[in-house]
Amino acid sequence: MTPDEAEKAIQSAFNTAWGTTTPIAWDNLDFDAESRNDSWVRLNIQNTAGTIASLGAPGTRGFRNFGTVFVQVFTPVGRGKSTNTVLATTARDVFRGQHLGMGSLWFRDVSIVNVGPDGKWYQQNVTAEFIYDDNE
Repeated sequence: MTPDEAEKAIQSAFNTAWGTTTPIAWDNLDFDAESRNDSWVRLNIQNTAGTIASLGAPGTRGFRNFGTVFVQVFTPVGRGKSTNTVLATTARDVFRGQHLGMGSLWFRDVSIVNVGPDGKWYQQNVTAEFIYDDNE
């Protein structure tokens, strides 16, 4: 699995599971958060490290790659924390204990982090570390 394949698998899984729950702000695509008056999420995927998983001749070496998915959950300030927590829990459950891509993309250490109010938004973040292997 290449980094691009891993990213597409993560985006597809999130989009399918999330459905029409709220709008999703995708990396490097236009999204006008300031004009919104209702809840929304932002999905961000960061590759963080890689290592050799198995030695061998070129074409047979295996590499293990690591990264983190961030789902930022935004609800309007003044509506209470509960709505945000329900959305954050739904986002957490998309990745918690899951594997994608024929089992080669695994998620671990999935958590919800309270950020709190910032301007007109109340925010919680979901973080999900992931691992996938690819061969040279």
